[in-house]
Amino acid sequence: MAVTLYSAHYLSEVDEKEIGTPEKYPEHTFEVGHSRRRAYLITAENEEDKKAWVETFKVCCRKASGKSA
Repeated sequence: MAVTLYSAHYLSEVDEKEIGTPEKYPEHTFEVGHSRRRAYLITAENEEDKKAWVETFKVCCRKASGKSA
């Protein structure tokens, strides 16, 4: 399962509000972010891999916050 990882914060010297966001992200792309940290865009090879990664991150978030199941 291969993914491409992009930093949504890749240009630290440039005001991100000036850049804007793309109208459309690549197919099978989702964002992983945190209120106090950078956001990352992850692009999977196909929809099945994307769903698997999303579920993995959901489990990680639950475990990090101390919730079970």
